[in-house]
Amino acid sequence: MYGFGRTLREISLHALDWQEDCNTMTTDKQHIGIAKVKPNWDFWGLIDINGNYLLEPICRSIYDWKEGIARLEKVSTNIDLGGNWTNHYNGDYGFINATGKMITDFSFGDANDFSDGLAAVNKNKKWGFIDKDGKVTIPFQFDKVHSFQKEGCVVSLNNKWGLIDRTGKWKLENTFESLSDFAFGLGVASTKNGFALNEKHNFIIDSNGNKVVDLPKEWTWFKPVSEKLILIGTTSGNPGERFYGFMDVQGRIKSKPQFYTTSDSLFDTGQFANGKLFVETKDGRKGVVNEEGEFEDLNSSTIENSKNTELQHRPFDEILEFAEGLAVARKGRLWGVIDENNKVVIDFKLQKRFLRAVGDKGFFFSEHSPKFSCGLIGICEERDNIYSGYIDKEGEIAIELKYRIAEPFFSS
Repeated sequence: MYGFGRTLREISLHALDWQEDCNTMTTDKQHIGIAKVKPNWDFWGLIDINGNYLLEPICRSIYDWKEGIARLEKVSTNIDLGGNWTNHYNGDYGFINATGKMITDFSFGDANDFSDGLAAVNKNKKWGFIDKDGKVTIPFQFDKVHSFQKEGCVVSLNNKWGLIDRTGKWKLENTFESLSDFAFGLGVASTKNGFALNEKHNFIIDSNGNKVVDLPKEWTWFKPVSEKLILIGTTSGNPGERFYGFMDVQGRIKSKPQFYTTSDSLFDTGQFANGKLFVETKDGRKGVVNEEGEFEDLNSSTIENSKNTELQHRPFDEILEFAEGLAVARKGRLWGVIDENNKVVIDFKLQKRFLRAVGDKGFFFSEHSPKFSCGLIGICEERDNIYSGYIDKEGEIAIELKYRIAEPFFSS
């Protein structure tokens, strides 16, 4: 097992030996991976599991992998006055796939991640879409865009919102003042009516444009969270603070806004699990809402006990997320790695999981790569600065600790 005490020269020699061994490996799926690394504080690049650069460090940002493709942003030089990032004319954005192949050049002024096989890209202040081969499939014509879903893509043209299909044709004409992404086949739309068209009217529609239900005027935040329930809420006046409740698709209020969140992205990914949704009031009361919108109060100890059920059956004080059958764990004040049978596979030698304070010398697991992927996990050492690399499942250094940041490997 690796003792976390070798010199930098020994680490470098070991990494070279390991790289030669990897060159003789078969190229089955478990040995294919790509990772974002930052060798300095300015630019990101991409490496393979041998530590070889697939993309030299030339990017200001490399975004998360979506559908096996990453969005790249080079150092921006064409920003309009005022820092308006959405108004680039040319350059800076491109895409690369998980084999390290660029599918486009850096010719886009802005871009979104891939979703449902297409990505929105911007040139000369207009948006279009490309496929996974980098081919423009929908011409540059829209003013604003969302991402593609199974229902289509919400876009704006001439200050009005509508829904297009994968060919760029209108499924719902651009007649709305606003239109949300669809969830559970439902979207939140608005039009203006009243004297001088200054009164906003919010309602729920289906993907065919049929109105399902009008939304209450007293609240300003709406989102479908199931086939039966619509979240209704408002901001509190403080940035990020929101209060919410629920109504059904017949317009009946099931729970008035009484629950509290500081997340603007609430319910973007988390939905009802086993027919229940965990909620919390501003005074700290926790509970669940069922799919009928009914609230059940739970005391905090009940919730905490359910979260710790697995940990209670393991002889460790803390366990991080399992991946590839292994997890970083703490026993007392030391950290190591265990398997799913509680067997120690990398000794408990690290005195910290993450760096706690400047000057706190030694090795620690990387907060940027805290679990195994492609057989490797991030490890860091503070010397004159923090250096990051990777160890394998035996605790041996696989890729030299020479990066400022080393993120988890991705395998398509």
